[in-house]
Amino acid sequence: MKMLKEFYIFHMILIAIIAYFTGEIVTFIMLAIVVKVLHNIHITLKQISNKLDQTTAVDEIKKE
Repeated sequence: MKMLKEFYIFHMILIAIIAYFTGEIVTFIMLAIVVKVLHNIHITLKQISNKLDQTTAVDEIKKE
């Protein structure tokens, strides 16, 4: 998970440098917000999936 976070940080720094030289700072800020929101949605969906997997496993054990 740490490697993935470093990967995101590297890409955001790279995009920030490009945005600075092209004058698209507002676009960079908006992109950062969108990426953060999508990341939060992804984490929430993973948590829901894990809970569903756990309840499914418990239901299968009860059926046996």
